[in-house]
Amino acid sequence: MLNVICHQAGRQALGSDYLNALRLAAREVKELEFLRSAKNILELDLSNNKLEGRVPDWSNWMFALQHLILSHNMLTSVDSIPFQYVVTIDLRSNVLQGSRPIPPNTTWFFFISQNNLSGKILSSICNSTSLKIRDLVRNNLSGEILQRLGNITALEVLDMRHNILYGNLPRAFSNGRSLRSLNLHGNKLEGKIPRSLANCKELQVLDLRNNHLIDTFPMKLGTLPKLQVLSLRSNELHGSIRTPTVENIFPNLRMLDLSFNAFTENLLTILFHHLKVMRTIDPSKKEPSDGYYQDTEAV
Repeated sequence: MLNVICHQAGRQALGSDYLNALRLAAREVKELEFLRSAKNILELDLSNNKLEGRVPDWSNWMFALQHLILSHNMLTSVDSIPFQYVVTIDLRSNVLQGSRPIPPNTTWFFFISQNNLSGKILSSICNSTSLKIRDLVRNNLSGEILQRLGNITALEVLDMRHNILYGNLPRAFSNGRSLRSLNLHGNKLEGKIPRSLANCKELQVLDLRNNHLIDTFPMKLGTLPKLQVLSLRSNELHGSIRTPTVENIFPNLRMLDLSFNAFTENLLTILFHHLKVMRTIDPSKKEPSDGYYQDTEAV
């Protein structure tokens, strides 16, 4: 395997049958025409450069590409992503406009946050059987949350915060899901918090703050064995809470934010009596694996 990591890769090296990875991050690359001779590349990293304009259709000559990383440039559009075997697509922090491109079914990791994408969430995103991480943060995506999202079993991280999504959350989250992090804060979601989220036994982070949810406290989620972060701040949640019948609720919860709601005063007293992990400092515990604590604002 031949890796080209410096910015002085010649055309002969690009056309080599042995060149599998081309990493030119932060090298002030401004154009992509030189890649036409790169037929066998598996990994292409052109992040943090000065690329502008449209993402070209490389599928006619770049047949084997598996990892495409073009984040932190000034790209404005992408017509399609037709690569047959691509596993990772990273288009974060560009100025992409128009509708959201659809990754192929082979994709595991899809990052397209902090762009100017618009339009509705298409039902085709529910057809992927391989996607593990979908990052659509800080775009202008609108429309209702698709009810079928609750049945994508392979998905581990769904992050669509800071968009213009509205309507109700999916009512049914099925058993056997791999979901570790669900972050929808900063949208216009309404209705109730689905109690079927208790079926997502791998869930570590649930962030629904800054929406318009109207509900009581979702005590049923206290059965989630791995939940570490529960943020319901700034909704329209209300009411009191019954004393839990199970002693060990929220067994691993480390951060709970219920501020700017309309809960009665006794709720926190009852809850914190049972949240034993939050009263104990354990240096061996790791933060949730999607980096939530680094991304969130102080609460």
